[in-house]
Amino acid sequence: MQQKYLWITGLIAVIGAAVTGVGEWLMLYSPDMGYGAAAGHQNFLYASPERLKLGFFMGVLGAPIYLLGYWHVSYMLKLTVKWRWIMMIFATLAFIVGSVWLATNAYIALMVQASFNAGGETAALMQVLIRQVELLSLPLLGVVRLGVLGLSAITVFKIVKGDTHYPYWVIPLVPFMLIIYIFGFFFTAPNLGNYLIPAALNVAHTIFFIISTTLAYRVVNK
Repeated sequence: MQQKYLWITGLIAVIGAAVTGVGEWLMLYSPDMGYGAAAGHQNFLYASPERLKLGFFMGVLGAPIYLLGYWHVSYMLKLTVKWRWIMMIFATLAFIVGSVWLATNAYIALMVQASFNAGGETAALMQVLIRQVELLSLPLLGVVRLGVLGLSAITVFKIVKGDTHYPYWVIPLVPFMLIIYIFGFFFTAPNLGNYLIPAALNVAHTIFFIISTTLAYRVVNK
């Protein structure tokens, strides 16, 4: 990749992560912090049909742009062809599967809302369907998390070895670490953390891609 394209691909990645993040936030955010199955998916009751639809399309269509983002990262790390393919395999697994996982949240949200507005046998049936979809959805989330962990581990490993466009101070700011910080905010500063947690992965990547794009711009304009 010619160096002049480094910051352009990074900028596109920033936009993609931000769009995906806004989409996920629109689908998942709850002012009451009631996230996940343990809380009865209360957060989905706050997503109006318009908000859910907009969030669905923004999230699902934005997620594949992450592949370009990690193609950008692979060049910032100066990876060999072998390592570049390894990074792209992790990225493909994480974000194509992530796009499917994000879509399942829209389906769960529709069933949660239907269950809330229904009663008797209909509500009970919807709860059964919700649990069945969850059983299909949770392994996908596990793949996403493992993929992001693998991508962050490759990034840290290569920075430690040296000869990349990333300085050492980027190590504590790789996506997996940023996600940990965001979850930390959720427990230590919930008023702030609650705004970040619904789109934690995307917030982390938006920050990381901004850092990477800024560094790429400096590389190009040396």
